[in-house]
Amino acid sequence: MAEGQTREQGAERRSEQERRQKDTPDEEETREPQKTEAREKDSDEDDEDQRPGPPPPFRAFLLICATVGFLILGLLLFSAAIAPTYISALILAAAWFVGAYFLLGRFTRNRRQLRFPIRIAFGGTVLAILLWVGINSINGKTVHEQLVTGQKVSQAKPTARVPEKPAKPAPPQNRLLSTGKFESAGAGSASGQASYVQLKNGTVVVTIKGLDVMSAPTLHVFLAKADGKDVSAHKDLGSIKGNKGDMQYTIPPGTDPRQYKTVVIWNKAFGVPFARAETKLQ
Repeated sequence: MAEGQTREQGAERRSEQERRQKDTPDEEETREPQKTEAREKDSDEDDEDQRPGPPPPFRAFLLICATVGFLILGLLLFSAAIAPTYISALILAAAWFVGAYFLLGRFTRNRRQLRFPIRIAFGGTVLAILLWVGINSINGKTVHEQLVTGQKVSQAKPTARVPEKPAKPAPPQNRLLSTGKFESAGAGSASGQASYVQLKNGTVVVTIKGLDVMSAPTLHVFLAKADGKDVSAHKDLGSIKGNKGDMQYTIPPGTDPRQYKTVVIWNKAFGVPFARAETKLQ
């Protein structure tokens, strides 16, 4: 009996060991995914630790300044140097900002830490330019200055004969030297009249009567040679006083109205003309 019980116990032990050996691979297979997940988790934590953080404040400031400078230089190149008219300048400016958006996006594709300051600079620059152009385009101004007038040189009465006795000299009068009408130069419609008037004291002024042009930022009054299409050798009379109405400007001493005979309304920011008035001698 004792030997039979011993044999039975030995058989049970062997069967138990066999079951454990069969279960062991399954347990190892169960443990293996757990180890893999643990290794992946550790790897992700290491990647997060190695991932660069946002740039320091001074570097972020330099990055913002560089982005703004890049956008402004591109705007000047596409709109001020290439565009022949104001409308085309606005179209090219919009195309430049779209292209710059994609260029900056490619630049920051693998530089996630630089995205925030660059996006701030891009959004702020575009918003500022839109507001600047929009506000100046909407807020037109009408002025009504008192304009001087003069008698046409061709209408001056000649002396019939030399008087026998010295007569009292006639008082000096203003003289209308030349005049011309404004025509559009690619920025919408334009109308008005520009004239050169020589005052009694010899000063020459430019009078602009009934002007009506599109409102825009940085409009100036130029005096140009010939037909005014080339303004490389111009005389700048200053900012326009209003895009509508009557106004006058004193020309610089020594300026010959016969040489600088065209009055040009010029946009200095975009480098394009708005209107021209080529004057003719009277």
